[in-house]
Amino acid sequence: MRRTLALTFFGDMDVSILDEKPAGRQPIRTITLPTERIDEVVAGLARAIAGGERVYWICPLVEESEFVDLAAAAEAQAAQGGSDDVETALEDLSRTLLAHGQSPGAAMLKRNLVAQALQFPELARLAHEEGWLRGVRAVAQLLDAFARRGRIAVADPEIAADLFLSLVLGRSSQATLYGIATDPEAQERRRQAAVRLFLDGVRPR
Repeated sequence: MRRTLALTFFGDMDVSILDEKPAGRQPIRTITLPTERIDEVVAGLARAIAGGERVYWICPLVEESEFVDLAAAAEAQAAQGGSDDVETALEDLSRTLLAHGQSPGAAMLKRNLVAQALQFPELARLAHEEGWLRGVRAVAQLLDAFARRGRIAVADPEIAADLFLSLVLGRSSQATLYGIATDPEAQERRRQAAVRLFLDGVRPR
């Protein structure tokens, strides 16, 4: 609603009048409960799911998730441009991404998404699009900028960005998902090796 009002006010979209409900629409019941009654919310969700109903639990964003952080960190790095040295830029980016991806909240969210992905595929798809794919696009912008300056050679910046994120985050992301503690020194060695391996593949010959 806020987005519609803003776009309409600034003239970026036409006004559409909806004077009837979509055909076949089923009744929707919306309930708002305070945090103190969280047990009732959980019990109500369990009953609804057991009955084959679909339920959306809407909560305010209190802590950044791994998916939001991944995309935001990559976008910020791409927007700033950072160092003119591609190695320095990717070193900084890799450190930022790892730091954001290992918070307890990120791990909990990922486990919940994995557990519910088959039952709620649209939720998993949204997390993938707004997290990983959005991060890929942001890193691709950064790589494309370096490619245009002749610092690296990549045929497809998005594929290169996807590979870079996989190299940097793959092992750490898997360990976080399974609740396995990572040794900081070993993780730092892997991060450095991932950046070097990626750069070896994209430096101009």
